Amino acid sequence: VLVNLVAISAVLIGALVMGRMHRESLPTMPTGWGNITTIYVGASPEEIEQLVTIPIENAVGDVDEVEEIWGVSKEGVSYVSFHFDADVEDVTSAMMEVSRPVVREVKVDFPTIAVAIRGEVPEAVLRQIGKDMADRVERLPGVSGTWRNGIRDREFRVDVDPDRLSAYRLSLTTVTEALRFRAANVPAGTTKGPGDARLVRGMTRVNDVDELSNVVIRPDPQGGSVRVRDIAEVKDTFAPGKFSGRVNGEPAIVLTVRKDEQADSVRISEDVRALVDRVRPTLPPGVTIDLFGDAAAEVEHSLGTLYANAAVGLLLVLLLLWVAIGARNATMAAVGLPVALAGAIIAMHMMGITINMMSLLALILCLGVVVDDAIIIIENIFRHMEEGMPRRKAAVVGTQEVFWPVVASTLTSWAAFLPLLLMEGVLGDFFAIIPKVVVAALAASLVEAMFILPSHMADFGRLARLKNDESGPPKTRLQRTSARVADTYERVLRW
Repeated sequence: VLVNLVAISAVLIGALVMGRMHRESLPTMPTGWGNITTIYVGASPEEIEQLVTIPIENAVGDVDEVEEIWGVSKEGVSYVSFHFDADVEDVTSAMMEVSRPVVREVKVDFPTIAVAIRGEVPEAVLRQIGKDMADRVERLPGVSGTWRNGIRDREFRVDVDPDRLSAYRLSLTTVTEALRFRAANVPAGTTKGPGDARLVRGMTRVNDVDELSNVVIRPDPQGGSVRVRDIAEVKDTFAPGKFSGRVNGEPAIVLTVRKDEQADSVRISEDVRALVDRVRPTLPPGVTIDLFGDAAAEVEHSLGTLYANAAVGLLLVLLLLWVAIGARNATMAAVGLPVALAGAIIAMHMMGITINMMSLLALILCLGVVVDDAIIIIENIFRHMEEGMPRRKAAVVGTQEVFWPVVASTLTSWAAFLPLLLMEGVLGDFFAIIPKVVVAALAASLVEAMFILPSHMADFGRLARLKNDESGPPKTRLQRTSARVADTYERVLRW
């Protein structure tokens, strides 16, 4: 009873754990790299290097786990990248020692699904729909963000007329400074009273072309002033984009959805599809929304392949063992397959491995191997039962005789996969999933074959037919074929 409870409990726990495990196309892998981006508007590359990049590099260099530092200084922006030692296991915790507010970890993650918003409509309309859709997608549970391809930033373009600039005796630098300080919100300090303190800001940020055209470049002592509209033409346009999208020949904005590290790709895909179905009826005429690149479909296809292979493998094992040792004994061997898979899934959950393409590949690879131990033990027990030994004693003796050969067979299979753990880098982290899952499945199969299977054979195993009933010539075509194969095999061995 205890053995049956253990087997049933393992299968039930494995099913419950699998239902709670996260599903994704490929696992998110840390690269060991992080970067710090600092923006300093208006500073030259030399100022950025001296005031920003070098101090940050010195601060990062004080962290013991940092192995390599790269710094790049450009006009208005500083980039500092750093790499941790290979023995740092928790990269996120190590990055907290560098600088909490500005550090970003670089990870290899893969898109979950892509949303394409397309149509022959004005860019401003398509842009607004894309931004609204991106904001709504990013609020879904498990979504870490979106890559917004095709959304250009809004830009006010000021085309200065050199002749009018010269007529007013102004320089281009004067215009630039006026736009920088008089067309933006500027902090002006604080005022303190007897019982309070107030923050003072110059709220002069412009929101449209008319406000920008009225920005004063140079006040006139007589009460007049020179404004932007007097020396330039202002246009409300968009900044040059790094990427442009077209879907089915139409201008498009493509939103690539990224998930959190522990989020479920299938659930995110379902949520995004439900959101798109709600948004689609509200779109203006001429705008279409499409979905593509759904990673959840790949995960579900892989799960379907695993289930189909498991079913086919179980059916073939049952068929072959039924021919050789009878239906009941064949069932005893087939029981080991769900137990081994359940043990592998429980071990995957304990090791933090999700259901992804790599882990499913490992499970599919070992489907045909996990029943080998059971077949060997059942055959030996069956042989002793054919020789007249009671089935309980045959279960004990038969298992003891092949104990070390079965263990050696499992260890050789381990030895074929464990060297993958020696690979280094991001690729090594990807392939490390395969040996971990295979070893866990084979270990569960070995435990089932050594402890659960003998108990089942002792309680339920029996001969398909007695030996004294097999006297005489073979009666069926299958028996005649088996007899010929056995005779040929015996002659080869004697030769």
